[in-house]
Amino acid sequence: MRFTLDRKTLDQFKTTGQITIESFFDSDKCLQISKFIESKISSFEFKDTAMKSAHNLVAENPSFQKTVNLHNLSLLAYELTQVKPIRVSYDQWLFGGMSTFDEERKSLFVDSSLPFSERFSVSQIETVLLIDLKKGDLHFFKPDQKLMPIALNDRYLLIVFSRSASLYQPCAADPMDSFLKKKGYVYGDRLKDNEHPLLLQGFNG
Repeated sequence: MRFTLDRKTLDQFKTTGQITIESFFDSDKCLQISKFIESKISSFEFKDTAMKSAHNLVAENPSFQKTVNLHNLSLLAYELTQVKPIRVSYDQWLFGGMSTFDEERKSLFVDSSLPFSERFSVSQIETVLLIDLKKGDLHFFKPDQKLMPIALNDRYLLIVFSRSASLYQPCAADPMDSFLKKKGYVYGDRLKDNEHPLLLQGFNG
C-alpha cells in the first residue's frame, strides 16, 4: 500500500526543511534491516572497516532494496521534491558508539557541523533520508539541513536521493570520498544506473 503525505506535512518540509514520519517501519522490519546490515560487516574493531562494509548496501543489493521498501521510500522522496526519476546516489549505515569509551566505533558521520550538501561526494542532492533502526521513524531533510545529534547506541540507515544526472565529485568532508574512485570512477563521472538505481522512470503519480 502506498503511503502518501498530507498537505500539512508537505508544507512543513517546504518551510522547515525537514519532517519526521513516525513508526513507518515496525520492530520486525527494523530488525530485518539491521540483521542484513550486520551480516555484511566483517568487524567492529575499527570504524573505517565497518563504514566501508556498510556503504551503498541499498544501492548495490536488489534484495535489500525490497527489504527497505525502496520503491515506497522513493515515492515519498518524490512527493517532497517533485523530482522524477530520482536516484539513490549514496547510502550509509550510521552508528553511535556503544559506550562513552568507544570512540573508535563511532561513525565519522555523526559530526553535525556541515549541511548535507557539503557532506557527500555526489552532486545534485534532492533529499536525505535517515531511517531510525530502533524506532522505525523516517527523517527526511533538505540538502541545506544538518545531521541531527546521534546518541550512543543509535543506529540509522542514511539514503541520499539525487537527480538522475548526479555526478561523482570531490568532497573532503566525506569519509567515503575514495569509495567510487576505487571502483573506476573519476571526478565528474555520472553515476551508473546499475550501481545507483534510478527510480520512478515512467511513473505518473
